Amino acid sequence: MRTPLLLQSLKARVESLHQQLGPLAGQRHFSPRFDRQLFSHGGARLGDYLTEASESLAHLEAAVAQGDAARVAWLAERLVLQIEALQREAATADLRRHENAHRPGGRLHARLAQYQEYERRLLAMKTEREQRRATHADPQLQREIEALGERLARCRTAITRTERALERITR
Repeated sequence: MRTPLLLQSLKARVESLHQQLGPLAGQRHFSPRFDRQLFSHGGARLGDYLTEASESLAHLEAAVAQGDAARVAWLAERLVLQIEALQREAATADLRRHENAHRPGGRLHARLAQYQEYERRLLAMKTEREQRRATHADPQLQREIEALGERLARCRTAITRTERALERITR
């Protein structure tokens, strides 16, 4: 009886994480973020971990459909731990901005984190303007959306340029 409700709740939490961490999903990290027992993927991007959490949800749904109670319990506990870890990561994203400053190219790492934060904020602003435009036919909103799109393109160019510079340093 409660299993469909619990599945729906977990699915909503995973979807919420995708929205919350979406702008951060492409950020490259230079050290592992999570324990190997929690996430089997040792990806360099937060989006890889989000994908694994979604896969865990799909495996859980399949185990529920098969009626394998032991597997359902294990998968549900693992998924909840993954969700909690990703939520902690989202909460500490601002604090981690300068974590690589002591490494070679520390200024580049700090600059990359700053550009990624700009990208996240620009995406949020653009999404908010697009939602307002859907309800209001204001030509000013369209101009703002276009300007934000241009700023976002310049920001992504700066991110790419900085990532290439970091790759040259770390080779």
